[in-house]
Amino acid sequence: MSVPVRSRGNDSTSEPSELVALVERPDFELLSLVLRLSQQLRSELTEALTPLEMTWARYEVLDALCRFGPASYGSLARRLGRHRTSVAATIANLENSQFVGRTLAGGHSQRWIVEVTGRGELAAERAERALTRVDPIGTADRYALLSVLRELDGIDPR
Repeated sequence: MSVPVRSRGNDSTSEPSELVALVERPDFELLSLVLRLSQQLRSELTEALTPLEMTWARYEVLDALCRFGPASYGSLARRLGRHRTSVAATIANLENSQFVGRTLAGGHSQRWIVEVTGRGELAAERAERALTRVDPIGTADRYALLSVLRELDGIDPR
């Protein structure tokens, strides 16, 4: 049976052996596996967090504030590897839910410091418990994969 594959310059179909050759390219296979794992994780995270009226972005900000204390939008963005405007939108959402509060930094007319509230700490704890049930990767493999991904991303684990 032929599987339709767009070829260079025409609409012909390729034989499965040609598809196997494409998938056997290690760079393509790695990319494909990482994207599939990402999609699976995103789905499982959403399933775990949605009943708590939480998203991954909201949880990520709350978790950082709970672990590291009050922070500016910029420092949160750097810590999370996200753009400051994306973090600002998430903080506005969290503030509407009364999970965080903002205050102007002393001596700065436009620099806000964000702090988690008691309600936010409780929401983060509930989300943390829900996320412990998400385990698409076995515990033994998790540390090996984490090490490889950190190396690829240039993150110093120390």
